[in-house]
Amino acid sequence: MRSIIFVVNLFVHLICTNTQKPGAFDREGYFNSSSWLNLFPSISLHKHVGFSFRTCTGGQIFSQTNTSAEFPFTEISVAVLHDGLLFTAFLQNRHYESKIQGDFFDNSWHNVNLIYKLGELIMSIDGLQQVIANSTFNSEILNSDMVTDQSVLRVGDSFEGCLLEGPNFIFNSSLNQAYKVIWGHCPLNSQSCTGFDYCSHAPCMMHGICVPRQNKYHCICQPRYSGNNCEIDNGSPCLKLNNRCMHGQCEEIKHGEDFICHCDKGFTGKFCEIELSAHVCDNNPCRNNGTCELALGEKSYECSCAPGFKGDDCEININECLSSPCQHGGICIDGINNYTCLCSKTGYKGINCETNINECEINPCSNHGICFDNYGSYTCQCQTGFGGMNCEIDLNECISNPCQNGGQCRDQVGTYECRCAPGFLGRNCEIDVDDCESAVCPSNSVCFDGVASYSCHCKSGYTGLPPNCTEQTVCSSNPCQNGGICILLQNGQYNCSCSPGYTGAFCEHGNIVARSHAADDGCVIMPCLNFGTCIPQGSKYECKCPAGFTGRNCEMTMKLCNSSPCHHSMSCRDYAGGYYCECEPGWSGQQCNQRSSDPGHACSLNTCAHGGTCTSLVGQADLFHCDCPPGFTGQTCQIDIDECLSKPCLNGGSCHDLINGFRCDCTDNFMGAYCQLPFDACTKSPGPCLNNGTCLHKTTSLKDYYCMCLPGFEGKICEINVNECLMATCPTGKVCNDGINTYECICPEGYTGENCSKLLNDCPCKNNATCIENIDGYTCHCTSGFTGIYCDQDINECEANKDICNYGICVNTNGL
Repeated sequence: MRSIIFVVNLFVHLICTNTQKPGAFDREGYFNSSSWLNLFPSISLHKHVGFSFRTCTGGQIFSQTNTSAEFPFTEISVAVLHDGLLFTAFLQNRHYESKIQGDFFDNSWHNVNLIYKLGELIMSIDGLQQVIANSTFNSEILNSDMVTDQSVLRVGDSFEGCLLEGPNFIFNSSLNQAYKVIWGHCPLNSQSCTGFDYCSHAPCMMHGICVPRQNKYHCICQPRYSGNNCEIDNGSPCLKLNNRCMHGQCEEIKHGEDFICHCDKGFTGKFCEIELSAHVCDNNPCRNNGTCELALGEKSYECSCAPGFKGDDCEININECLSSPCQHGGICIDGINNYTCLCSKTGYKGINCETNINECEINPCSNHGICFDNYGSYTCQCQTGFGGMNCEIDLNECISNPCQNGGQCRDQVGTYECRCAPGFLGRNCEIDVDDCESAVCPSNSVCFDGVASYSCHCKSGYTGLPPNCTEQTVCSSNPCQNGGICILLQNGQYNCSCSPGYTGAFCEHGNIVARSHAADDGCVIMPCLNFGTCIPQGSKYECKCPAGFTGRNCEMTMKLCNSSPCHHSMSCRDYAGGYYCECEPGWSGQQCNQRSSDPGHACSLNTCAHGGTCTSLVGQADLFHCDCPPGFTGQTCQIDIDECLSKPCLNGGSCHDLINGFRCDCTDNFMGAYCQLPFDACTKSPGPCLNNGTCLHKTTSLKDYYCMCLPGFEGKICEINVNECLMATCPTGKVCNDGINTYECICPEGYTGENCSKLLNDCPCKNNATCIENIDGYTCHCTSGFTGIYCDQDINECEANKDICNYGICVNTNGL
């Protein structure tokens, strides 16, 4: 039954210590570097955030991360380092840092505030300030919204010390989650962080009292001595002319503060100037209300001093301030048998300035500000539009010039209003209005946004100016030379109609004879295309075109479908020299006016290239039409359209034609589908950093970068999986399995735990003691008659109670 109780208690213990919620009024907590606290809601850099800390080793006080798709890997944090307080931000793949230099590892309370006012984000600690961001410096920090549903604010993780809540940094909330936080008054002792006794080497040279302070010491010198280390001897008071003992010997007392005269027999007084009589106490030589008593048989007396005095004649006032009773910088004033601590301006009260004053009880914050008490001071969380120690200042929000892009600022109570210039909107006029959203560009053109304007340009694959954007063809590049006219053919090819006197496929050859004959016969140059017949008319000519063609040189296909020749058809399509009708089911003939079920057979003999769709021309068994897929043209879809003809690649990029597209090979300084963007190593796809590493810029150059690796990876591009087994503490010779930022020890039989350091049955208790497991190990509850840590020592009842056997001999046995 004992083992069952043991297991249940252990199970309950583990559950109870896993997570915790702070109780009522838990404004202060101790974190041991493995403790943490998740705060809800998360913080905004546009609101006042404040807290206090006390530490000897520091660490990260808080970090807030946002891993949503809208804000990938966004983080802000504040940490206490050996050389100062550090604010860090990772935003949009960029790294920002701001530090206040100082040594804060002193075991004292320090008050920290992050305040956004008049367009500036300021971090302060104990009166020291540092600007983190404004409209011209690190403005990206202010423009990033850190508060989303995915924001996580974690406090105290890797921090060792005490934290006190403040504005928008509230610990006592039912939404918060805590782990191993010790709530209540800070348990750290009041000693210096180093633990070194600065008085151990007697720096006061045996002439004063050394008082250890945090990271230093202070000498309270004897009255005869002065200096930082009591190194200056100001001389004995007995050597001064006015300190002469008339009838006795002078002795220095109170370490040189005063002197005393040891009078010859029969004399008394400070300077032994009074001759004693039988009634010496009648004049009461005892000072400061001391009581005089005659010594028996002698002409001498003794003084019984009042509280707070000492000395032969009670002439010495005891200095109660020598023990430094006043705390937190209070000033000690010595009195009669007492002392007074002046606690003004320390933030503390009490006899020894030991009690923190809650300044919030008198409500010092004006204009509905919220007061937060901290050690030795207080912090006011001001309402929007107010500032100052007590929120007494009405802020002019327009001083920081928050309105961008020429916007005009108007100050209002607690806020401001921007009147934006045309083409901009947003709270700070930061948004350039996309005029293309409401614009309508002509067909075959695209819209380009400007400032309060837009412009239309012909889209890729077209040339000219809107609304006259014409599709680019083989004639768009003007291949015909010497004034020749480019004639686009039905199959996507072209012919050059050359000027008189020129021949060749591109009209590139001059023919002097032809030019001379052309003066007499215009048909010499064969100007008629598509089998047209040339009729000479002196130096001129006339082309008689075959059916389906027209134009001066028979270069144009007639649009016969414009006359609607098809009757029972779904569509009419022109082709070189004629037209064809796509007949409805049950109809045939050139004009779909004949009842027929024979769809024709031209497509069975002809194949359209590159996946084109073939359609037989009804009534003409040897004619067909190809519907080409995107990127191809020609009678049988045999021509690959060259998308590079429009020269889409910018900034010197090289264009490579693809099927229904193109590829731009950019120069070193540009990137993007059109080489339109400056090269950025971190935003190119895929990025350079492996294993989900974050790419950050080293300098302002977008080419220089470094990779911030996730835990468990290292290398220039995070390509190396760190082998944690190299640093593991698995037992020698046992197997260690490396993981991602972790490792696993394969424990030998009988052992368990992270490093196989725990015995499965390792209860050390002896003699039937009850074994209770706790965080630090085990506690043994001994049975009667045994003692010791492990209950392994037998109690000798005969020695413990020697009178136990009245009339016999006591013999001890094992146990009772």
